Amino acid sequence: MLPAYIYFDLFLSCVFHICKSKIGFIGMLLYNDSGGGKMLKKAGDLLIGKHLAKLIDTKYESRRQFVKEYLKLESDDVDDHNITNMSNRLSQILNGNKSIQTYDLPIFSTLLDISIEEILSGGTYRAAFADRITNYRIAASKDKSEWERYLQMEEQIILNADEYGKTVLDYALEFENYDFMKFLMEQGHIQFVGPRKSSDFSGNFGARTTIENNQKLYHNLNTLNGDIKSKVNLRGRLIALAVKQNDADMLKELRAREIPVLYDGMNGGNGTIGKDDYYMPELQNALLDADDDIIHYFSQEYEITDNRNVVNRYIYPFIGNLIDQMLEKRKEDAAKKLLEGALEHNRYVYEGLKERMDYVSYIYKQKELAYKYACAKNEQFEQKEDISLSEDEKELIRKTTKEGLYYYKNEDFVRYLVMVPNHNPLLHKNIISDYVQVRSASNNAAIQRLITEVNELYEKINTIEPNI
Repeated sequence: MLPAYIYFDLFLSCVFHICKSKIGFIGMLLYNDSGGGKMLKKAGDLLIGKHLAKLIDTKYESRRQFVKEYLKLESDDVDDHNITNMSNRLSQILNGNKSIQTYDLPIFSTLLDISIEEILSGGTYRAAFADRITNYRIAASKDKSEWERYLQMEEQIILNADEYGKTVLDYALEFENYDFMKFLMEQGHIQFVGPRKSSDFSGNFGARTTIENNQKLYHNLNTLNGDIKSKVNLRGRLIALAVKQNDADMLKELRAREIPVLYDGMNGGNGTIGKDDYYMPELQNALLDADDDIIHYFSQEYEITDNRNVVNRYIYPFIGNLIDQMLEKRKEDAAKKLLEGALEHNRYVYEGLKERMDYVSYIYKQKELAYKYACAKNEQFEQKEDISLSEDEKELIRKTTKEGLYYYKNEDFVRYLVMVPNHNPLLHKNIISDYVQVRSASNNAAIQRLITEVNELYEKINTIEPNI
């Protein structure tokens, strides 16, 4: 019988020759046992090199840094000689001039956090690691301890999008993992509504992540923070989940009925406020099956103190569309509750506009009459006892009064600025608000009566005139 060391040497020799064969070790790696014997095709050296170059340039500050990490794992001395030799070989691999060697595979796999199959297929085949933490995996997880471990990772995976351009929030909302979203908010890691003092509160409610970017990880682009700030649908989809969960507290925290531009005061006459930019179809669809308490919440008016410290009253800006959808789905009880709220709000807007416009026209009328009386005293009028305004003078007052009236076209918002000299702003404040139109009809007499009243007030708001 041969000594044991002889058998061991023979074993190593066999492994070596298999690894040197193109159809040996590499072939076995690419054999898809779960695919019914299907052989996955090895990519060419150029494609493999391009894929590896992209990964290295993304994950490491420089290719030299990657070489140093490679040498550490290989237990080689990290000196100039070895760095130069490995750098030259790496350059040839990445340029497609040299094949990656079998003994490189486990080291590249570890350093780039990818499977060997992915390396050899040039990125066209990706095998999942059973224990690999990814945005996708965490977003689907219900394990709080796994969430906490994920957040403590030095790599800060949470801040970045994956190869599909999705962050953990995209996946969590896709999986409707409401508990995970609440966990991130309760721990203070993400805020869809930030501090009121935030400079961008009127743009996105000051949404942000409070996780500080590790500056040592140069590849950390903090995609998460950018997405929270710019993707309106993230907040909308979370609100929709809160509706499904009947979570009234979350709806209030997220200011579910509001759009951030309301806090800007909207005193400019630029023709639009961008209301439709904040339309959230996921929320509208969720509300169609919402509980009575949630419907009541969305049917109520609310007040906002804007950035100019002015208080205005609004209603959910898309309530008209929601009413139409409720009627289409024959959800009459919900439609009735929403219509009652819309009617009350339209009445408030009309009466508020009417009061202010009549006040302004009265001031201008009295000013004009005072001027005429003064003229009459100086005997510039033949009939001093009968002083009144001519039709041209009335039209001028009407026109002047309406100069403060502005409609935001196709968005159902209106504002009126009280523009008279020396008026008391505490008694006659400016007003700005949305108002509601319903485009559907109903066979239910009581509901149709509400629709008619809402739309009559809508038209009166659009055609309002001062009393002269």
